[in-house]
Amino acid sequence: MSQKIVDKLHERFADMQALRARSIRVDRQQHKVFVVVSFPHVNDLGDELRRQISDEVKRAVPKGYYGIVSFADDNFSEVTFRKYLADTLKKRFPVYSINREKTLVHIDWRTIDVTFVVSEVDKQSMETSDFLPTLTEIVADYTSYEVTFMLSVDEAETELLDFSMQEKLVKLAVNRELMRPARVLHIENVVKCIGKLIDSSPMYISDIRKAVDSCVLCGKISDRSLKSSKNNPNLWILKMKLTDESPGAINVVMYARLDIDDINTLRETHADKTEEQLQRIAERKKVSNEKKLKKMMGLFDGQSVVVRGRIKFNDFSEELEMLAFDLCTCDILPIAMQPTFLRGAPDDYSLVRPEGYEEYRQMSFTQEFTRESPIADKKFVVLHINGTGFEMTKDKFFAMCAVKVDGGRITEQWFTYLNPEISVDATELARCETNVDKLVYCPTITEIVPDLYKFTDGCDIVGDGHIGSTMKIINYYAAPVGFRFDNNLDSEAQLLGALYDKSSFDKKPNCANIADVCKALKQPCLSETFCKHTSLETARCICLLAEFYSIRHFWYDNDFSLNL
Repeated sequence: MSQKIVDKLHERFADMQALRARSIRVDRQQHKVFVVVSFPHVNDLGDELRRQISDEVKRAVPKGYYGIVSFADDNFSEVTFRKYLADTLKKRFPVYSINREKTLVHIDWRTIDVTFVVSEVDKQSMETSDFLPTLTEIVADYTSYEVTFMLSVDEAETELLDFSMQEKLVKLAVNRELMRPARVLHIENVVKCIGKLIDSSPMYISDIRKAVDSCVLCGKISDRSLKSSKNNPNLWILKMKLTDESPGAINVVMYARLDIDDINTLRETHADKTEEQLQRIAERKKVSNEKKLKKMMGLFDGQSVVVRGRIKFNDFSEELEMLAFDLCTCDILPIAMQPTFLRGAPDDYSLVRPEGYEEYRQMSFTQEFTRESPIADKKFVVLHINGTGFEMTKDKFFAMCAVKVDGGRITEQWFTYLNPEISVDATELARCETNVDKLVYCPTITEIVPDLYKFTDGCDIVGDGHIGSTMKIINYYAAPVGFRFDNNLDSEAQLLGALYDKSSFDKKPNCANIADVCKALKQPCLSETFCKHTSLETARCICLLAEFYSIRHFWYDNDFSLNL
C-alpha cells in the first residue's frame, strides 16, 4: 500500500518527488487507514496543495476504507536519524549485532552517509547477504534524504576473532552463493502481447521469498477481473492470479490509463519539444493506452502467459504480489517435460559435520538377549527442531538436531543453530542455550540443506507429531536449491507405543511426552524443549525399549512403520 500511495503522489505531483508515505496504520474494525505524509518542509506546501495531496492519498486507499491524512516534516538531526536507524535495524534485522556507538553518521544538507564499523567476519556475512540493498530500499521508502550505507572493518575486533569462526563463516559465504535458487521453467512460442517481448526464462513462483525490482514469472491465469477505478474512471485495473507448476501462485496487477497528461504537464517534462510535437506525444500515449486496455480485455482464465514486473509486499493483503509491466502469451511445458533440478547427496559435509556417538550403559546381570532386536536391520534418524511455529511461509527454525540409529544403536549426532532471519523471543532462545548475538553467525536453513540431506540419505525420519509439517517446511527451502527429502516419515509416539506394548515393561507412559517416557524407563531427561536433548533422549528410549521386547518375530515394518 505504501508504494502504491507514493507512486500515486509522484505521478500526480511530478515536481514533488520528495513526498513520502511515512507511516500507514490500518484499523480493520473501523475501516480506516491512517497515513502520515512527509515532505522536507510541510509549511512550504500551503493549505490548498496539502488538500490536493490528502485527496490523492484518500483515492489510493483500498475500497471500503476511509483515509485519514496527516503531515510531518522530513527532517533529521544526527540524534533523530540514529534513533530511527536503531529502531529499523532492531525491527527488520534482529539477527545482526551492530555496535551503535561505532556506527558513523554524517548529515550534509539532504544527504546522509552511514558507516557500520564491524568485524571482518560480519562484513563478509553482510556482503554475501542482501543486508545493504534491503536496508537502502527500506530507508528510501521512509525519507527523501539520499542515504548511503558503507561497511568498515574494525581491526581491533577482528584480531580477537577465533580463527575457526572465520573459517566457518568463509564456508558459509561460499555456501550462500552456491545455494541461491537456480530453478527456471521452460516455455515455448512466446508472443508479445502487452509491453516488451520477454526473452528471459521465468523462475518458479514458489521460489519468490521477498520483494525484487524485476522478476519474470509464468503460469495460467485465474480469477481475472478488469475494472475501472471508482475514483478515476479513466484508470483501468487488471487483477489476476498466476499459478505455475512449482506449485505456486501469486496475485498480479496491471494498470492502463486512458487519460493523458495535459499540454502544460508535457511542456514541463518535454521542454525541448514544439507544440506540434507535444500534441503528437499526447496522441501516441492515448492510442498506446487504448491498445493496452484492449489487450487486457482479451485475456481470459486458463490462458498461459509469461509476465515481467516488480515483486512488492502488499501491506493490505500482507502478501507478495507482482506489479506487471510486460506480458506475453506462451506455451508452458508440462511438469513431466520440465528439466529436473535435483542434486544427489554431496560427497562431504560443508557447514555442519556430525559427531560420532558412543554410550556406555551398564546392563543388568539378569538381562538376557536371546532374540534379535526388532530394529536391528533398520536405519533411521530422529529429527527434532526448535522454531517459531509450523506455518510454511511465516515461521522459521533456529535450532535443529538429528540423531542416527543404525543396527539398533545410536551412531551419530548432527546439530546446528540456524539464523532465523526474523525476531525470536529471547526466552525461547534462552531455553535453547543461545541468543540473538550467536545466531547472527549461523547459517540459514537453506544453507544447511546439503549437510542435512547427506546425513538423512537412505534413512527413515522419525519425529514428533509435527514431523509432517517440519519436513514440508524443510522441502520448501530445499526445493529451490535442488534437494528433495522424500524419506519415509514415522511418528515417534506410535513407534515408542508399539515397542512398549511388546516389551517387558508393565506401566505404559504417555509416549507423546518424552519426559514421561524417560521417567518410566529411569533415563535422564535434560530438557523437554531443546531439540539437542529431546532428539537424543528419544533415540535412547527407542533403542532401550527395542532391547526389552518379549515376543519373537516382532518386526518393525509390520507393526509400527507409518510411512506417512
